[in-house]
Amino acid sequence: MEGNVVDTLVQYRVEEMADGWYLEFIPTKSLSKECTKALVYSQQLGEAVIPRQRIELPDGKKAFDKDYLGRKRKKRNLPGAIEFKGDSRVRVKVYDIWN
Repeated sequence: MEGNVVDTLVQYRVEEMADGWYLEFIPTKSLSKECTKALVYSQQLGEAVIPRQRIELPDGKKAFDKDYLGRKRKKRNLPGAIEFKGDSRVRVKVYDIWN
């Protein structure tokens, strides 16, 4: 995937630990400088095609102000499911190991 934003601005790796598999993202210092966007609001998304209903949050909020992990997003944030804080690493458990 040469040229992909993920390849040039975020390093990533998959790691097995005792309790499961984790995906770790390691953003470069230039990520937050090059890719920040404004918060996304439900009215910007319009309606979904098949159900012809607006895309809304369950709690009625108009802004998508939390990431996949439930962390608060800034007014200017990185696009995507996970919010990075500066150049800090983010680790997400992607698979449980069942004993």
